[in-house]
Amino acid sequence: MSVGDCLTIESMTLTCTHSSKNVGPAKIIEGPSNVKVVAGETALFFCRATGNPTPTVNFLLDQTISHPRFRASVTIPDGSLLRLTKTHRDQNGLQVQCVARNHVGGDSATAHLTVYDVNAAYDRFTPFTDLPKNAFPNVTQGLQCNKLPIYTQMIRIHQLLLNLMKCPTDLPEGYPVIHSAPKSASAAVGDVSQLDCEVSGYPQPTVIWTKNEVPIPTNGQRITVVGTGSIRFEHLLLSDEGHYECLATNNVGSVLSSKAYLRVKSKSIQHGSLVY
Repeated sequence: MSVGDCLTIESMTLTCTHSSKNVGPAKIIEGPSNVKVVAGETALFFCRATGNPTPTVNFLLDQTISHPRFRASVTIPDGSLLRLTKTHRDQNGLQVQCVARNHVGGDSATAHLTVYDVNAAYDRFTPFTDLPKNAFPNVTQGLQCNKLPIYTQMIRIHQLLLNLMKCPTDLPEGYPVIHSAPKSASAAVGDVSQLDCEVSGYPQPTVIWTKNEVPIPTNGQRITVVGTGSIRFEHLLLSDEGHYECLATNNVGSVLSSKAYLRVKSKSIQHGSLVY
């Protein structure tokens, strides 16, 4: 190019585009529900969210994080599960907030915890003194709780039989009760197995099962709920092994069973006198 020649560059607009078809802010698709428990029991709060990128899901208690000794969050599909252990009456009315966020945006949902204080319950018993020596009279006193007893206990002191019954004062009618809690069991791959969780309450409680503290579906062909809440496994898999709990809940309250361990053993294959 010689001096004086002109170089003409036509102006042009360069547009950078990227696909934003699936990008979206965090949105809660299943917020936590209000939970009602007896003091000392465990309360579970579920929260699920969607969004792209996948959002983080956290819980705030009264707009702050409580001591980890009394709470733990577990990651579940599309969300998080908050486990409040050893609930106490001071937590009655506690605000539980689920917060979901990604870099596009956030969402939140709020629920509350109700704690029924049964520590204010009173002991009823049949006292009697100044009995004749070596006497063991048949003493009967009518005793009845207006609501389902929390527990009963019989104590024998020498020749004195004392019947103690703890009567709750604040439990509403219909509170869920687990009559048969799951117990640890062992079975082989391919077997049928069942963990019990027979419950009652009014309205009839819904039963949710967790495996290793993560909720599992129980409406498939292989894993189903039978009776009033027991879980049944058809054709056990090695992956079914783990710690199980059942949660019985209705609009009156919630109760969580103790953990039971389901052990799944490999099935032996026999060829003649050999076992593999």
